[in-house]
Amino acid sequence: MREQRVSTPDGRFWYVRRRWARRQLLGRRRKVYELGPAEREAVRVLPDSDDVADWYFRNFRFDAESWIILVVGLAVLVAVGGAVLIVERVVPFLAGNALVIGAGLAAVAALGLADRLTRPWFIEAESGRLFQAPRRVWRVQGWRRAQRAFREVVEAIEEGRVDSEHGVIVFDDRPGGR
Repeated sequence: MREQRVSTPDGRFWYVRRRWARRQLLGRRRKVYELGPAEREAVRVLPDSDDVADWYFRNFRFDAESWIILVVGLAVLVAVGGAVLIVERVVPFLAGNALVIGAGLAAVAALGLADRLTRPWFIEAESGRLFQAPRRVWRVQGWRRAQRAFREVVEAIEEGRVDSEHGVIVFDDRPGGR
C-alpha cells in the first residue's frame, strides 16, 4: 500500500492511499458445507482424546535420556538420507531438466507480472480531521491506471479542488489535464 499526505491550499490535510482490491472470480464463491442429519449419523465418532492418548502411550515408557537419543538419532538419519537423496537424485534431475524448469519459472514470473498489471486497485482519499472525516474511495482496474488516478487525486487536493465537508473532488475533464 502506498500512502501520501497532501495539504490543501487552506492548510487541511488529506491522506491518499493506493492498495490492492480483492479479485472476485466469476462463479467461484465459497459454499458453506454442512452435514445433513443422515450424514451426521454415518460419521464414526472417535473416542475421547484421553482414551486415545492412553492407548498410544500405554506401552511407551521412556525416560528423558531415551527420548533425547531417539530424537538425535532420527535427526542424523534424516540429515544423512536427505544429503544422499539430494546428491544422487535431485542434482542430476535439475541438471538434466534445467531448460524446462527455467521456462516454467519464467512463465510463473510472467503470470505474476500480468496479475500485478491487471489487478483491481482502490484509491482512497481521507481527510485528516479527527471527527467525522470524509472519505472517498475509487476502484480502478490496472496498475498504470491506479498510478494515474492516484496522481490526479493528489493534484486535485493540492490545487484545492476538494470539498472539505463531503470529500467531493472535482476532476479536470479536459484531455491532457489542466
